[in-house]
Amino acid sequence: IIEGLGERMASRWAGMIREQLSLPAEAVSFMAYHGENDADHLESFDSALRLVVTNEAVSRSIVKHARVTARLYRLQLEELDHV
Repeated sequence: IIEGLGERMASRWAGMIREQLSLPAEAVSFMAYHGENDADHLESFDSALRLVVTNEAVSRSIVKHARVTARLYRLQLEELDHV
């Protein structure tokens, strides 16, 4: 989840945050870095999945765990709204 967000969204988000808040580049450098460098990580993740997804049952199990993990990340982000 994190690698996919980094590769697909972080650069765009960094640019939008920087523009909307009139921030210097170093203020969003961590996010921008991940937008530029997570593609290799995502390729490694895809390769690992190809090795372990050997049948439909394994595939369903991975999807189930990914959904639970995503839900946990979402709950963490929701808690930030309450702080």
